[in-house]
Amino acid sequence: MVHRVITLNVRNRAGAIALAVMAVVLGGTLLAFGLVLLAGLAVTGAVVGAGVMLYYKLTGRLPGRFSSMQPRGTGLDPAQEVFPLDTSERRLRAPEQN
Repeated sequence: MVHRVITLNVRNRAGAIALAVMAVVLGGTLLAFGLVLLAGLAVTGAVVGAGVMLYYKLTGRLPGRFSSMQPRGTGLDPAQEVFPLDTSERRLRAPEQN
């Protein structure tokens, strides 16, 4: 397969400098445009998220999958909780070797 080689020849120094400056400016412009788009997306997401949170706060409802997270009784009795009697029982013991 034959590959063609494309070369760029600039005859004077001023033209080469102008071409290099133009390439750097074009790259910087594309980078700045991408960062502006990314920042705009972040701001849009924050505004939409804040709006949704405000809506649910004002209506007093939770979103669909969080509606089951309402506080309710667990049926556990704290009086039946078991605590170790001594502080030595609270530490992990090393396994006994035979």
